[in-house]
Amino acid sequence: MSLASRFSPRSGKHLTQVTPAGQEIIRIAREVLSKVDAIKSVAGEHTWPDKGSLYIATTHTQARYALPGVIKGFIERYPRVSLHMHQGSPTQIAEAVSKGNADFAIATEALHLYDDLVMLPCYHWNRSIVVTPEHPLAAKSSVTIEELAAVSAGDVYLWLYRTFRTGYCV
Repeated sequence: MSLASRFSPRSGKHLTQVTPAGQEIIRIAREVLSKVDAIKSVAGEHTWPDKGSLYIATTHTQARYALPGVIKGFIERYPRVSLHMHQGSPTQIAEAVSKGNADFAIATEALHLYDDLVMLPCYHWNRSIVVTPEHPLAAKSSVTIEELAAVSAGDVYLWLYRTFRTGYCV
């Protein structure tokens, strides 16, 4: 019996199925090929640092509101880098980074469920209370969550706006 027949039985000239051992070999081979691609990518990054691909995973909110200006500046500065965006939920984008399908993720939620990832501050995402000048909260310089909870929901509008520090995360 040949080695090949142990992993993929034949019926005449045709392979009929892949055995469990064959499936394991295929899985390992895919991992090896993925590592070879990663090695080529790293070598290329060091040979041509201004050329290559960058895979960013992010949420819809970040992609739509926070990143367009940053991406425009990045593309102008690095025109030979192919930029790829993967949009998903915080869990999906963390999974993309964890599995190596994205170089990094940008999210506002804490991705504490992933022990294999490191979270770093990137920029501040401010949340503001917007009220009319006559509203009782307008006289305060800051509002606690308890003070906000004491006001009826019909009186308070939350307005999210972005404020970046001087350095962007890409």
